[in-house]
Amino acid sequence: MREIAVEVRSDAEQDPGERLLLEETDPGSDIYTGSIPYSVFHDTPGTLFAQTDSLNLPAVTVVYDDDDDGTGNACPTAVEAQTRLVLPTGDLRVIGTVLADNGDDDGWADTNETVDMAITVRNLSGIDLSGVRAQLMTDDDKIDCIVDPSIQVGDLAAGETKTTVGSFRFRVAAVDRSLSGLTTFDDFSAAFDVTLSSDQLDGAGRAQRITLDLDLDAAPGSGANEFFEGFEVGSGLGSFTTMNLDFGMQSGDPEANADGYRCQYSDPDWLNSNSYGLIEGCSPGASPAQADAFFWQVHDPGQIDGGKAYGGTRSLYMGVFGAASDEHTTPLGILEAVAIAQPVNLDIDPFDPPILSFKHQISVGDDRLLATSFGSTGDRAIVQVQLADGSGNSVGYWTTIDPMENGYDSQASRELSNCSFDPVDDGSTEDDYFVPADPDRRLGPSSSCYPRYVFSYLGDTFDAFDPAALGNAEGPGLAGTVGSGTWVESSFNLERYRGKRIRVRFLFTSSRERDVETYEQRLSLNPDRRDDGWWIDDVRITRALTIPATQTGDHAANAGLEQCAACSPPAADLVATPAAADSPGQVVRLDASGSAPVACPDGVLQFRFRSNVDGVLRDFTDAATLFDVASVAKTYTVDVRCSSDVSCVASANASVAVDCPTGPGSTISFGDKSAFSWFGSVDRLFYAQGRLSTLDVSRTPDGSGSTSSTCGPVGGGAHCVTDVNPDPTDGAWWLVRSFGELGAYCNLTWSSGGSGEFPGRDFSALP
Repeated sequence: MREIAVEVRSDAEQDPGERLLLEETDPGSDIYTGSIPYSVFHDTPGTLFAQTDSLNLPAVTVVYDDDDDGTGNACPTAVEAQTRLVLPTGDLRVIGTVLADNGDDDGWADTNETVDMAITVRNLSGIDLSGVRAQLMTDDDKIDCIVDPSIQVGDLAAGETKTTVGSFRFRVAAVDRSLSGLTTFDDFSAAFDVTLSSDQLDGAGRAQRITLDLDLDAAPGSGANEFFEGFEVGSGLGSFTTMNLDFGMQSGDPEANADGYRCQYSDPDWLNSNSYGLIEGCSPGASPAQADAFFWQVHDPGQIDGGKAYGGTRSLYMGVFGAASDEHTTPLGILEAVAIAQPVNLDIDPFDPPILSFKHQISVGDDRLLATSFGSTGDRAIVQVQLADGSGNSVGYWTTIDPMENGYDSQASRELSNCSFDPVDDGSTEDDYFVPADPDRRLGPSSSCYPRYVFSYLGDTFDAFDPAALGNAEGPGLAGTVGSGTWVESSFNLERYRGKRIRVRFLFTSSRERDVETYEQRLSLNPDRRDDGWWIDDVRITRALTIPATQTGDHAANAGLEQCAACSPPAADLVATPAAADSPGQVVRLDASGSAPVACPDGVLQFRFRSNVDGVLRDFTDAATLFDVASVAKTYTVDVRCSSDVSCVASANASVAVDCPTGPGSTISFGDKSAFSWFGSVDRLFYAQGRLSTLDVSRTPDGSGSTSSTCGPVGGGAHCVTDVNPDPTDGAWWLVRSFGELGAYCNLTWSSGGSGEFPGRDFSALP
């Protein structure tokens, strides 16, 4: 057979993509096919990476470039084909980790240590899940190998949170923070991707990432001193301070001032940008006055609506008060935050990590108000953390953190033609992903831009308290002490920041509409909840200290600890349920999740399912379960391999017996397009027939006698089908079963042949 080489691409893996050999189906057919494993959560060599988002199903494009058109010249155009991956996903989240190691076992992964990492998983998919499984992946060179990349989470009821009994196991490489010239304030971490799947779901709807700081040690601090701010202040913002990030943006050259602050797809210098050539209006602030104004404030009883609070009488508010109590609105084109003024000292206990929580209600410009896809938003609200040194000075970048309860509910939209903004004190700018030679690269690192998830609509800001008025939150809905609305509590696991001094900030940013300053000015909405703003109250950080811990690098070389082994074939395991079916057509669950790697460094297990009847049922993926219909007895096989070494493979088998209920047997066949015949002990049959185009029933005989004398007697005879007479673009259907008291029976031998509407096919595997 001839072969051709193609390149397989996705939005997430554009260039160079993955290479794939397609094989001709038949000699001279010019039709080529092939298969490639894919993952929606991790990019590994040989596996196509295809990210999911709230806008579209992941697109996969196959490109064939012919370098010789027969004249020795390359073809001027490439041949392309595209499809989309349809993936059943749900809201599964990793919300915490528990570490143990073979070194000092202090909760930090250090040089040369082998680390066991259990995870805490929460099921917010809305349905009960069975057979939940997790796999761990990384391409970080600070990790020597992943020894055990799989965990059986087990069953998870809707809303349930569970910490796994089993653990991932990985080994840290021979890397050293201090010898690398880094301090405890520098980023020296390893990022892991976690895939979550179950019998019902192919994966989590959002990529799950765990980031672990490496090579650390700490001496404990003292004096429990939980941080709390309820904004019950006479003036100012209490423990918080202003961060007017768009101040001065409209002075001098606004577009130059804004360089770096825009989302990558809002870069006016880039040909494929949503905002290409937008000479004016692509900088924060609709006017100099609005850019310099600051819209975060304490909402107190003196305001037009009498105030709003979860506890006490005041809360923090991002928004603009209207002319009436129900006419709040949100400013457009701004980039502003409030931050804790003095750093908070966190304890080092790895088994009781610090937690950030706050009550809030938010309703800002998302798909309810703007022309964006379902589940996406133009306005974006996030929570970030920054480190502080021993003197309280800010160190490093602001980092967006993800909630573990009542989390980010919308995905930042990349569809808006106006400009969206993002801070530059997070270590990235709009130009970091700008490559003129690769115009398809539209996305890059940021704090609040697509594909980041953010807050847009949680709780209720408008009506009287209603525990069911949750917006996009999971709840519970909480009643406030003052004002309208329903509050919810969001919480964040700060385990990564154990032993550190941190500040927290709440950041809000919205897209610009030229010189329009608010949604109310642009749309004349009010009274309307969709642009009300963001209220925050009762901000709390647990496990805080008066005297900070002292954090240092871990200086142990750990040279004598165990090393990574080379890949060895996995211990493949396959369980088929049920192992015996009492009739054809029953669903069989194939479960290979009991397979375990003996050693699979830097890789995960991938599974291919096949049977002796059907061949390959599903090619290699990281999903360990599959459902099949057993029409006849089958022997199933699972091939289990290591993704980082595809030659490291093992197989396991499981057989399923299919019983035939007792009763008369017969053979039904289509000899040609004009009649079907039956043979055996059945002397009378029920049948129904009709046209496929209308699915109508043209005949439902009662089986009392001959149904078609022109084709012969009913008993051991035939039935003419020409009376259905479909036109060339239509088709016909028949349902046939025994009549009377003969009971159910297996009809295992079907065949067809002839010409016309019924081309030859092999139905030997069908009941």
